[in-house]
Amino acid sequence: MSGAIRIVLIAALLLPVSLARAAVVTWALQNVTFDDGGTATGSFTLDTAKIDPQSLGNPIASFDIKTTPGTSVTTEAEYTSSAPGAAAQSFYVAKEARFPGEPPGVSHDARIGIFIPDPTDPNNFNKNLRELLLGFDDDLTAAGGTVKVTVSFGAGLEFVRSEAGGQSGLFAERAVVGGSVSAPAVPEPDTYAFACISAALLLLFRKRWRYDRT
Repeated sequence: MSGAIRIVLIAALLLPVSLARAAVVTWALQNVTFDDGGTATGSFTLDTAKIDPQSLGNPIASFDIKTTPGTSVTTEAEYTSSAPGAAAQSFYVAKEARFPGEPPGVSHDARIGIFIPDPTDPNNFNKNLRELLLGFDDDLTAAGGTVKVTVSFGAGLEFVRSEAGGQSGLFAERAVVGGSVSAPAVPEPDTYAFACISAALLLLFRKRWRYDRT
């Protein structure tokens, strides 16, 4: 196999990897605060290639978010996708998604929901010990950037439930009053393709230049 063909094949193999990497975006929380003085820090990762804008339950690839105590919620917590049942229940919803029976034209925020399941029953949604909901002014896309956290009523909340679980087990709640999320801008797929092809051509030119000098 000639060197030129080998280089082109390597570029072809690298291209799908680059495209897949471009679809996975990690969003970092910035200055997210609650109305009781507590804060939320950390990040979550979305695989944008797998997001259905119409779906009410797009999965979150991973997350690790910590919340600090305040006057209403007096205990800290860590929401992590490694906890049993947590990743399966968590979700991302785009702005254009609609609940069943909802008329067109109703405005929504993009949002995520992440949970700390009851370890005794990790797959029971109604027994989650804590729930964190964050709304966003715009969709979270592969373009990255900075998106403000929505602070309208009910858009961002943290719930704490008693260990008994269930809807009647609500112990405390607080609202999000500020903050944003940010992610590095991700090059478009054609940018990655151009980079791979350029690298292949550069290697080929360098090899021929060395050959011509010998």
